[in-house]
Amino acid sequence: MSSDEWSGLRLIVFSAVGSLPLHIAAVLVFAAGPAALPAQATGLVSSAILYGLFAAVLLQAFGTARRLLAVRLWLLVAAEVGVLAVLPLLPLGPGLVAWFLVGAISGVFMFKGMVAAAGARQKYLGFLARLAVAMALAGLIALGVSALGEARSYTTVCALYAAVLVLIYVVTRPDRDDAVSAAVPERTSAPAPTILLALAPLVMFYVGGLMVGSHLPLFVRLYGPVDADPMRVFGLAKIVGALVLTGTLLVWRRDSLARLLISSGLLVLAAAFLGITTVLPILFVAIAFELALNIAGAAFMAEVARSGPTDAHRFIPAAGLAGIAAGPSVGAYVAAVMSPAALLGLAIGAIVASLALYLNRRRMVLPIVVLAAISAYSLGTR
Repeated sequence: MSSDEWSGLRLIVFSAVGSLPLHIAAVLVFAAGPAALPAQATGLVSSAILYGLFAAVLLQAFGTARRLLAVRLWLLVAAEVGVLAVLPLLPLGPGLVAWFLVGAISGVFMFKGMVAAAGARQKYLGFLARLAVAMALAGLIALGVSALGEARSYTTVCALYAAVLVLIYVVTRPDRDDAVSAAVPERTSAPAPTILLALAPLVMFYVGGLMVGSHLPLFVRLYGPVDADPMRVFGLAKIVGALVLTGTLLVWRRDSLARLLISSGLLVLAAAFLGITTVLPILFVAIAFELALNIAGAAFMAEVARSGPTDAHRFIPAAGLAGIAAGPSVGAYVAAVMSPAALLGLAIGAIVASLALYLNRRRMVLPIVVLAAISAYSLGTR
């Protein structure tokens, strides 16, 4: 591996902390907040993080934050650690602003790493490596909170998050040499419709995946009481997922469309099993779905980077976040108005349609969507 590739890989691995807020959002669901932060504010915290991430990646993608791209990463790490240090002391309003800042700083890390992964020679390796690190770190935080008890778990989440951030920075040293400059995106002359067409399948995929992914606790509650500590279960699931991802990278490192198709097939199968509760334990299915979603999502990003125009690389983080933001809201609406089974039908339709659109089978998209809508309506009226 050349020095340039090694620098890029160090930046890609460090950028996993940029995705960490998305993974620990579920940890906050189980974390007991301070008296100043009511339990029902968890959704607002997740939204504040997502808005911060989205704002940061969009500013960088459109080139309106060139000064931000040039900021040394250690300064941003220090700023985020400072915000995390005061977060447990803040009431709801200022606390949401603080989480927005955490999301925005993380968005800088995410953008740099994802663009570096998109421009790497082995794109799957870059996207899946950063995902494996993010899942492992989120799992360690969850297990740490579980081990230290629930009395001050919100404070514990913030403290462990800050410690992990500093640790991964020290280990990877992303500011060294030219690692930072390796992530600066290049502009090309690709027309906007071409870029949008390349990114649309990715958005649709994440909408379908997060329709179900954000409601996994709903299916667990509906179809099988789990007596285990949810924080420990979440942490172990993330770590096992990271180990599985690492294993796939060791035995299958080459870029391949088959990885996307196989993982997406497993994702659809897991979603279908969520509605068939007598076949497999619901917790096993939920973990399998989470793992398949992460692998397929990273593979989809790598495929878009491999086959799409170069100018689309800098919009891949924003496209992924757009789907991640829309999916839970769409899923919540369908589950409330129709039924959880209808949610599964529409989500599977969206995932399959996204693959058809990516594979340039556009004539299949409308029939797939219509079939999914009919199935959802049928399931929702039972």
